[in-house]
Amino acid sequence: MADSTDKVVMEQSLVKIDEAFVYRIPPMKSADGHRAEDWNLAKPLATCKLEALRRDNSLCINIMADRPKPGAPAGATETYLFAQSNITVDFSNPSHKMDRWVMSVVDSSRYFALRISDPK
Repeated sequence: MADSTDKVVMEQSLVKIDEAFVYRIPPMKSADGHRAEDWNLAKPLATCKLEALRRDNSLCINIMADRPKPGAPAGATETYLFAQSNITVDFSNPSHKMDRWVMSVVDSSRYFALRISDPK
């Protein structure tokens, strides 16, 4: 029997994208927003998989990449967490908006900017 202090965490997979290009985005040049044309689109930093999960009232975006598996035969790979963005929005606070973490791009509907921060 579960202890009454145990917390149940609901997790729901929202989307999985098998090919997502990751770019190192330079600072915005103007208050208009990010421009994909400034990102050197021909040379992504990495090609990854993207997964968006809902955990209770938070959104977790995992960016997963493959790398050679150490000690394994040639060509063997392993998947690892390349980057992660954990987003919690307080909808009761009007200044706490989703676009702080996920920003549209002014010159493209295919790209978006995602705020990633190192938890260390």
